[in-house]
Amino acid sequence: LHTADMVAWGKNTLSANIASAYEALRSSGVRSRAFPERLMVDVIDPKLVESIAIIEHVGLAALEDGDLEGGAGVFYVTMAGNQQSAYIYARSSAGALGLVQFIPSTYALMAKRKELNLITDFTKGMSDPVNAIKAQIGYLDAILASMPRSPNPPGTRIPETVFNWSHKSGCVTSM
Repeated sequence: LHTADMVAWGKNTLSANIASAYEALRSSGVRSRAFPERLMVDVIDPKLVESIAIIEHVGLAALEDGDLEGGAGVFYVTMAGNQQSAYIYARSSAGALGLVQFIPSTYALMAKRKELNLITDFTKGMSDPVNAIKAQIGYLDAILASMPRSPNPPGTRIPETVFNWSHKSGCVTSM
């Protein structure tokens, strides 16, 4: 099954789902919380959305071995072979579900945002790839909106600022 054609078909499937999610949010005029003067879809890069979806499902061995192409290929073949049902049963030990691996509490926060027009039921919402991707886009924008706005002190690198913010905010508790 792992052929170049299947990988290409899987890439096209994921790209079409991402494009559908972006189009739905664009046509609804959903504004960014991070940059309210812009549409959310003009702030969150679709390549980031795609990359996170892949990372959620590529095995640790592929990352440790440096075989990212092979791991991503397996991901895309799964997308091609299963289409709209790809990863709907993928559940982590933390209860994260679906293509974008949301946990129920995080999804509930996004589902409360009426402008995202999400399916309110967690399992049903995570079983619909376009719905799940819309939730992911909303969540990425919410994270971006919570990042500090003040200029970095002289000599402070961006990664240090993000590291300090993530620990202070409770997003990261250990590394």
